[in-house]
Amino acid sequence: MRCLRVSRSTRERLARTAALVALVTVSPSCRQRVSTVTVAGTDYAFQAPDTLSGGRTLISFENRGRVPHELVMALLKPGISFEQLLEQLRTGGDPQELLDAMIGVLIARPAQASGGELLVDLLPGRTYAIVCQFRDGEGQPPHVILGMHKRVVVR
Repeated sequence: MRCLRVSRSTRERLARTAALVALVTVSPSCRQRVSTVTVAGTDYAFQAPDTLSGGRTLISFENRGRVPHELVMALLKPGISFEQLLEQLRTGGDPQELLDAMIGVLIARPAQASGGELLVDLLPGRTYAIVCQFRDGEGQPPHVILGMHKRVVVR
Protein backbone atom coordinates (compact mmCIF):
# COMPACT_ATOMS: atom_id res chain seq x y z
CA MET A 1 0.00 0.00 0.00
CA ARG A 2 1.42 3.40 -0.99
CA CYS A 3 0.96 6.55 1.04
CA LEU A 4 0.21 9.74 -0.80
CA ARG A 5 2.52 12.56 0.19
CA VAL A 6 0.91 15.98 0.28
CA SER A 7 2.81 19.15 1.00
CA ARG A 8 1.91 21.32 3.97
CA SER A 9 0.66 24.14 1.71
CA THR A 10 -1.61 21.70 -0.16
CA ARG A 11 -3.01 20.37 3.14
CA GLU A 12 -3.69 23.93 4.32
CA ARG A 13 -5.41 24.79 1.00
CA LEU A 14 -7.57 21.65 1.25
CA ALA A 15 -8.51 22.47 4.85
CA ARG A 16 -9.53 26.04 3.89
CA THR A 17 -11.59 24.72 0.96
CA ALA A 18 -13.33 22.15 3.17
CA ALA A 19 -14.14 24.84 5.74
CA LEU A 20 -15.55 27.13 3.04
CA VAL A 21 -17.69 24.32 1.61
CA ALA A 22 -19.04 23.59 5.10
CA LEU A 23 -19.99 27.26 5.58
CA VAL A 24 -21.69 27.52 2.19
CA THR A 25 -23.70 24.33 2.60
CA VAL A 26 -25.14 25.13 6.05
CA SER A 27 -28.92 24.94 5.75
CA PRO A 28 -30.94 28.15 6.25
CA SER A 29 -32.56 26.77 9.42
CA CYS A 30 -29.12 26.42 11.02
CA ARG A 31 -28.36 30.06 10.29
CA GLN A 32 -31.38 31.50 12.11
CA ARG A 33 -30.81 33.59 15.20
CA VAL A 34 -30.41 31.73 18.48
CA SER A 35 -31.39 33.46 21.72
CA THR A 36 -29.63 32.59 24.95
CA VAL A 37 -31.13 32.34 28.42
CA THR A 38 -29.37 31.49 31.66
CA VAL A 39 -31.54 29.97 34.39
CA ALA A 40 -30.18 30.25 37.92
CA GLY A 41 -31.09 27.76 40.61
CA THR A 42 -31.02 28.67 44.29
CA ASP A 43 -32.10 26.83 47.42
CA TYR A 44 -35.11 26.45 46.47
CA ALA A 45 -36.22 28.50 43.46
CA PHE A 46 -35.42 29.23 39.82
CA GLN A 47 -34.52 32.67 38.57
CA ALA A 48 -35.60 32.93 34.93
CA PRO A 49 -37.80 35.16 32.78
CA ASP A 50 -41.56 34.59 33.06
CA THR A 51 -41.91 34.96 29.28
CA LEU A 52 -39.64 34.23 26.35
CA SER A 53 -39.89 34.81 22.62
CA GLY A 54 -40.52 31.84 20.35
CA GLY A 55 -37.75 30.34 18.28
CA ARG A 56 -34.39 28.67 18.76
CA THR A 57 -33.12 29.25 22.28
CA LEU A 58 -30.06 27.99 24.08
CA ILE A 59 -30.80 27.34 27.78
CA SER A 60 -27.95 27.17 30.29
CA PHE A 61 -28.14 26.43 34.01
CA GLU A 62 -26.14 27.79 36.95
CA ASN A 63 -26.53 26.43 40.47
CA ARG A 64 -26.18 29.33 42.93
CA GLY A 65 -27.30 27.19 45.84
CA ARG A 66 -25.52 25.13 48.47
CA VAL A 67 -26.92 21.73 47.38
CA PRO A 68 -27.01 19.95 44.00
CA HIS A 69 -29.88 20.95 41.70
CA GLU A 70 -31.25 19.96 38.33
CA LEU A 71 -33.21 21.80 35.67
CA VAL A 72 -35.85 19.56 34.11
CA MET A 73 -37.64 21.31 31.23
CA ALA A 74 -40.89 20.07 29.71
CA LEU A 75 -43.58 21.30 27.33
CA LEU A 76 -47.10 21.18 28.78
CA LYS A 77 -49.95 19.83 26.68
CA PRO A 78 -52.33 22.50 25.35
CA GLY A 79 -55.03 23.23 27.92
CA ILE A 80 -52.96 21.91 30.85
CA SER A 81 -52.14 24.51 33.46
CA PHE A 82 -48.89 24.79 35.33
CA GLU A 83 -50.88 24.41 38.57
CA GLN A 84 -52.23 21.03 37.34
CA LEU A 85 -48.65 19.86 36.79
CA LEU A 86 -47.61 21.00 40.28
CA GLU A 87 -50.61 19.23 41.83
CA GLN A 88 -49.70 16.03 39.96
CA LEU A 89 -46.15 16.27 41.31
CA ARG A 90 -47.35 17.06 44.88
CA THR A 91 -49.64 14.02 44.95
CA GLY A 92 -47.07 11.61 43.50
CA GLY A 93 -48.95 11.17 40.20
CA ASP A 94 -47.31 10.60 36.84
CA PRO A 95 -46.65 14.00 35.22
CA GLN A 96 -46.04 12.39 31.80
CA GLU A 97 -49.77 12.41 31.01
CA LEU A 98 -49.74 16.23 31.24
CA LEU A 99 -46.71 16.75 28.99
CA ASP A 100 -46.33 17.02 25.24
CA ALA A 101 -42.56 16.59 25.43
CA MET A 102 -39.63 16.32 27.79
CA ILE A 103 -37.12 18.87 26.57
CA GLY A 104 -34.12 17.88 28.65
CA VAL A 105 -32.27 17.84 31.95
CA LEU A 106 -29.27 19.87 33.13
CA ILE A 107 -27.53 19.10 36.43
CA ALA A 108 -25.17 21.32 38.38
CA ARG A 109 -23.25 20.99 41.63
CA PRO A 110 -23.37 23.81 44.16
CA ALA A 111 -21.80 27.06 42.91
CA GLN A 112 -21.22 25.59 39.43
CA ALA A 113 -22.75 25.69 35.97
CA SER A 114 -24.07 22.59 34.27
CA GLY A 115 -21.73 20.90 31.85
CA GLY A 116 -24.06 21.45 28.89
CA GLU A 117 -26.91 23.44 27.44
CA LEU A 118 -30.33 22.73 25.94
CA LEU A 119 -31.07 23.94 22.41
CA VAL A 120 -34.86 24.33 22.27
CA ASP A 121 -37.18 25.50 19.51
CA LEU A 122 -39.64 27.34 21.78
CA LEU A 123 -43.19 27.26 20.43
CA PRO A 124 -45.17 30.54 20.56
CA GLY A 125 -48.35 30.39 22.63
CA ARG A 126 -47.15 27.42 24.65
CA THR A 127 -46.21 26.95 28.30
CA TYR A 128 -43.05 25.22 29.50
CA ALA A 129 -42.31 23.95 33.00
CA ILE A 130 -38.95 23.98 34.74
CA VAL A 131 -38.64 21.89 37.91
CA CYS A 132 -36.02 20.32 40.16
CA GLN A 133 -36.93 16.89 41.49
CA PHE A 134 -33.76 16.30 43.52
CA ARG A 135 -34.11 15.56 47.25
CA ASP A 136 -31.71 16.56 49.99
CA GLY A 137 -31.88 13.09 51.50
CA GLU A 138 -33.97 10.00 51.95
CA GLY A 139 -37.43 10.87 53.20
CA GLN A 140 -37.00 14.54 52.26
CA PRO A 141 -39.44 16.22 49.84
CA PRO A 142 -38.36 16.88 46.26
CA HIS A 143 -37.12 20.42 45.65
CA VAL A 144 -40.16 21.12 43.41
CA ILE A 145 -42.37 20.78 46.51
CA LEU A 146 -40.12 23.27 48.33
CA GLY A 147 -40.80 25.85 45.61
CA MET A 148 -38.16 25.03 43.01
CA HIS A 149 -40.35 25.37 39.93
CA LYS A 150 -40.91 27.93 37.20
CA ARG A 151 -43.56 28.49 34.52
CA VAL A 152 -42.28 29.99 31.27
CA VAL A 153 -44.80 31.27 28.71
CA VAL A 154 -43.61 31.69 25.14
CA ARG A 155 -44.90 34.70 23.17
